[in-house]
Amino acid sequence: MRGLVGKLVAHRWSWLPVAISLTLLALLAWKAEVRLEGMGERLCRANWAILSVTLILSAAWHLGIGAHKWWRILRAQGAPVSYWEVLGVRVGADPIRFVAPMQVGALISSVYFGKLQTLGFSRAAGSVLFDKALNLFGAVVWLYVGFAAIAQVPITWQLAIHTMVVGMVLTLAGSGLARRTILRIAEKLHSKVGRLTGGILSVFEKLSPTEKIGFLLYGVLFQLRPLAVCALLLMAFQPDTTRLPSPRQFVACGSVVAVMSNVPSMGGIGPREAALMEAFKNVADPQTLLTVGLTMSFVLQIFPAILGIPLMFRLLKAVAPGGKAAAGAPPLRLDGSGERESP
Repeated sequence: MRGLVGKLVAHRWSWLPVAISLTLLALLAWKAEVRLEGMGERLCRANWAILSVTLILSAAWHLGIGAHKWWRILRAQGAPVSYWEVLGVRVGADPIRFVAPMQVGALISSVYFGKLQTLGFSRAAGSVLFDKALNLFGAVVWLYVGFAAIAQVPITWQLAIHTMVVGMVLTLAGSGLARRTILRIAEKLHSKVGRLTGGILSVFEKLSPTEKIGFLLYGVLFQLRPLAVCALLLMAFQPDTTRLPSPRQFVACGSVVAVMSNVPSMGGIGPREAALMEAFKNVADPQTLLTVGLTMSFVLQIFPAILGIPLMFRLLKAVAPGGKAAAGAPPLRLDGSGERESP
């Protein structure tokens, strides 16, 4: 495990996300003519009640709801794990996901649960990738909603398009032919790609149609978090409510900001700020928007990573060679007990 992580970190492209984030932030700061004292003034003038609520709500949403979504996926695969154990692994992996390149945090989570005899590494990795696929689906849905919000088309055409999109999603969700086709393509690319793809699809195949729709909706709900955080922070930093966008405009612009957060970078930092400064340029001045963007990155990525530092060391110890991970006891969990649930 250590050797694999070391190879990923030492890869010549491993620090490209960090370079992308730092380069974009430097360009944005130059364009906005940022002064540190100016950003400090904006933070002092901000509504700290809204900032505090945003910080707590976002962390609870990210960790609590995110862990519940992943726990439901693992339970659907028959893994005898409790919600609290999954929450502990998610919290402990957050600092690794933020700092380490090349999805090392996801790899460590997969190794932890991959030691379960009822799961194995491929299916554990499949659960992680399936969880990410749900998040990507949710982000795309909100992007679609955003474009639909600003589209100047008759209501009958909107209803027809919405119905067609929903029908396509439900058809793909229930189509065994589509899943088999995807698996064949993945296997032709590489045997390892095929195994990982099979792990992801094995989760989907075990779900009933109702459960499949439920998981897709869960992904949409989870990806509402960046939109909510963006809206609250704009309210906190812009006291002039007359300049705030309408709900329709906000959904349209906020969805773009949320999707840009998935661009390869260090936790979305850089692309997120760039998208926010462009999308909401009529709401506030560039320096205020850059401050909002950096605060948004702190709320969405950095603060949860800080909360996970104490459990990070226990997680790394558990997945190290000879460590007591999911195959042994005690499991990494936050409720203090050492028992696993029955599948």
